[in-house]
Amino acid sequence: MFTMDVAKVRELMEESNRLQMELSDLEMQVNEKESVMSSLNADLGELRMKIKEKSMTLKGCQERLANMDDKKIREQIEEKRRD
Repeated sequence: MFTMDVAKVRELMEESNRLQMELSDLEMQVNEKESVMSSLNADLGELRMKIKEKSMTLKGCQERLANMDDKKIREQIEEKRRD
């Protein structure tokens, strides 16, 4: 009976070691994925800032263009009135 207990303990120890190695491997994978996610989140934040800057620049450009068109239209109306 004592031999059976030793064999059982050895079997449990081997399983425990195997599970510990699997757990360590999974923890490493999680750390790697979290690192990648952190980097991607930083990249996303940077891209969002660029989008915001470009949107503001575009809006300003469109406003200036609209003002120029309005000015040209007004000038053309004034020229026609003079004629």
